[in-house]
Amino acid sequence: MANAQPGDDVAVFVAGPIVYFAVMNSFLRGTARVFSIDHWATRLNKTKDLGTEIINFVRKIRSKR
Repeated sequence: MANAQPGDDVAVFVAGPIVYFAVMNSFLRGTARVFSIDHWATRLNKTKDLGTEIINFVRKIRSKR
């Protein structure tokens, strides 16, 4: 885990099982926002349930075409 401080914004990539712990740890450290970045909707939804703001990078890229 990076040196996240209270009030920081954190981005986590590839929202798999290990990242769930990073998300929870970030919130326990008092970070303001956590962004979960992935292309699997099921993984993103699980991290969204933890309180993250989700970014589906495939959907964002395709929507620009």
